[in-house]
Amino acid sequence: NCVEKKLPGVNAMYMVYDMTDRLVLSQDCNQRLTNRWTFYKYDALGREIMSGSIVISGTSFESLLDTYRNSLVTESFSSSYTSNYGYSNNFFASREKLYDMKYFDSYGFINSNWISGGRADSLTVYLPRD
Repeated sequence: NCVEKKLPGVNAMYMVYDMTDRLVLSQDCNQRLTNRWTFYKYDALGREIMSGSIVISGTSFESLLDTYRNSLVTESFSSSYTSNYGYSNNFFASREKLYDMKYFDSYGFINSNWISGGRADSLTVYLPRD
């Protein structure tokens, strides 16, 4: 996997993958100034279900590579989960912002109060960005 991408005139972009080679963290040079990363979560079938930003400080890029290289970043959906928009919260629990969520197999969430301040179509929930 490409873990560092360098384009002319731009500082490097970092990418971290899990044990199934799915992108789970990315960071551009602007995010690096404030220790922010974009995270990506997946369901058991490997479909991206959630992305957002998280602050990870005090951990080196190499350490993140080693940690997630041996991890399977998956979350599960259940209508009994009343927080985290119906998904488990095994990874990146201290997220700063949520950019989007995707739902598969069940669309009962559309009329739910989980989506305050956002809008939904059949697959993706779009949350307002600041």
